[in-house]
Amino acid sequence: MSTRPADFGFDDAEQAEPVDWVNLDASAKVDFFEEMVELASRSGALSPQRLALRDRESFPTLEFAHATFLEGRNTTVRRGTRWHGVPAARLRLGDGSLSPPVALETELRVFRDLDEEALRFEHDPGCRTLRGLFSQLAVHYPGFSEDETVTLCHFCL
Repeated sequence: MSTRPADFGFDDAEQAEPVDWVNLDASAKVDFFEEMVELASRSGALSPQRLALRDRESFPTLEFAHATFLEGRNTTVRRGTRWHGVPAARLRLGDGSLSPPVALETELRVFRDLDEEALRFEHDPGCRTLRGLFSQLAVHYPGFSEDETVTLCHFCL
């Protein structure tokens, strides 16, 4: 049962709430913050991808020789492991501008173990076959071989 008067309104609450908060004991404040963290965690707000999207200064840029993209899911293949585990990046678009940050999902594969299913969403139409992708990787990464590890970076536009 509330001890507040019946005509207690919004303006009254604005002044009373900070005082009520100050008067709470420390354990009640800790309980409140733990509940807020749990809610944020359950909602996905604390996922690495979401946290990375908040920090506008820390985004690496994915550069593209052929900046053509599919609507929705896209994949780009990069030599080595540099991009593995990167949660978000900006994309250099065809006009030279940068995209807003996009969440990345990455996976490591050995090039020779790739199949065309893995390349179904490759952003560059010329790289949606193993032969086409190999030829482009050989141009951009001199000495590239089929035994090398590559990182598939998946993102949505």
